Amino acid sequence: GIFATINSDLSKKNLKLNLLKMRHRGPDFQSDLYIKNIYLGHNRLSIIDLNKRSNQPFTYNKYHIVYNGEVYNYKELINNHNLDISTMSDTEVVLKMYIKYGAKCLDYFNGMFAFVIYNENSGDVFVARDRLGIKPLYYANHNGSIIFSSEIAPIQNIVNSDFDDFGIRQYRKFRMTFKGYTIYKQIKMF
Repeated sequence: GIFATINSDLSKKNLKLNLLKMRHRGPDFQSDLYIKNIYLGHNRLSIIDLNKRSNQPFTYNKYHIVYNGEVYNYKELINNHNLDISTMSDTEVVLKMYIKYGAKCLDYFNGMFAFVIYNENSGDVFVARDRLGIKPLYYANHNGSIIFSSEIAPIQNIVNSDFDDFGIRQYRKFRMTFKGYTIYKQIKMF
């Protein structure tokens, strides 16, 4: 699970506590990174590359990523795009594809994923999820900051949010919400 913020005024301790709310999502390793006004936190469930070199946040040449999911064609991407890879992790492949192609990297991915990439060189933050939203990514604006999370609970711990009647009606009728709605007004879904 991932937890990230941009321009947050929360203390590092508070950010870490919110990451801990998703400890169940990744019992194998937990880590975070705080650079300038960007916080990236990750709870890892090791599946593909069990080596600690693939722990997240994963960094390469001042690009940083927290990633949840699986890109099924990552081995093909390594070969077809001549990627120089030092791990057996699809996380590294996602990051190197982004470095090579920018937002167009999404055109090459076959899988289920959500991720946040921070380019320390330019200050840009790129956030994406798979086309079907299999790996959810929630977000909220709070006091001039943006919060991203794999689950609502860490965001709800920070943002005082009212129930959204429209989101609740969607959920009651379909057992899910659509078009970015959640059952909370201030918390949205990609």
